[in-house]
Amino acid sequence: MTRTARAGLLVLTLINLCNYLDRYILPFLGETLRNSPLRISDTQFGILSSGFIVVYMLAAPLFGSSGDTGSRPRLIALGVAIWSIATVLGGLAWGFVSLFVARALVGIGEAAYGTIAPSLLADYYPRHTRSRVFGVFYAVIPLGAALGYLVAGQMDVHFGWRSAFFVAGAPGILLAVAALRLHDPPRGSQEGDRYQAGGPPPPGRPGGRVAPFLALLKNRPYLLTVLGYAAYTFALGAMVVFMPKFLLRVRGIPEGAASFRFSLLLAVTGLGGTLLGGWLGDRLLRRTPQAYLWLSGIATLLAVPLAALAARSPCCSCPPVPSTR
Repeated sequence: MTRTARAGLLVLTLINLCNYLDRYILPFLGETLRNSPLRISDTQFGILSSGFIVVYMLAAPLFGSSGDTGSRPRLIALGVAIWSIATVLGGLAWGFVSLFVARALVGIGEAAYGTIAPSLLADYYPRHTRSRVFGVFYAVIPLGAALGYLVAGQMDVHFGWRSAFFVAGAPGILLAVAALRLHDPPRGSQEGDRYQAGGPPPPGRPGGRVAPFLALLKNRPYLLTVLGYAAYTFALGAMVVFMPKFLLRVRGIPEGAASFRFSLLLAVTGLGGTLLGGWLGDRLLRRTPQAYLWLSGIATLLAVPLAALAARSPCCSCPPVPSTR
């Protein structure tokens, strides 16, 4: 593990932490925004989160294609700067439209980073160490999400909802500068003779840049995995966005306490599940090459009855909340 690779892993992991902090800063502000002068309704709040995802989805292929030929550190720095500035601008929003534009720009910035950073890490490290490297890189996702909940709730309670956007966006601007200094190795430099690093597509290859996408459409395991993950994201996305509203409005838990407890729970279970899932996946891989897919599917199915139980269970320590209708 060279010094350049370690520096790249450190910077990219810190950016990934801020990536999910920025992404999860909005949910715990939902009730405050509903009662603020902005008057963000539940429907508008759902549109804010959906708009981010849609823009992310549309921008990701464009940045992914650019990452095949352009400077990856520069593209990452551009994406981090865009989403960080957009997060700060969210704190200056004066209505639904301005807040929607800010969150949409966050989607553009995160699409640049999310599509390019893994390929850069793969070119820093040889294949036999990548599992551990990506384990570190992805382990900060639940920590970033938990930090987003915590920052949003605590800043809102003590300093107002606008301050949450300012605090969440500021670190990314510094990390964008750090990303510019990253080394950009040749594509496939760690693949040995199996790949001609940095070279253009072989002449005469049918389809040009479109060919890889067409090949993916014919890959049945890939398509099923994507569809399954889309369904998982559909369900989880609704819980991520509206669970804070449920805790505050229906259960009547104070915002400060809810953000602290929920973020702590998310950090512990998310990090534990990531590490345990990686270990179990490696053990099960000795029995079946589909170990990771089976583990993901079974874990998701086990979560369904537990989520339903959590939503229907009464909160014995919570005071009754008067109807807002």
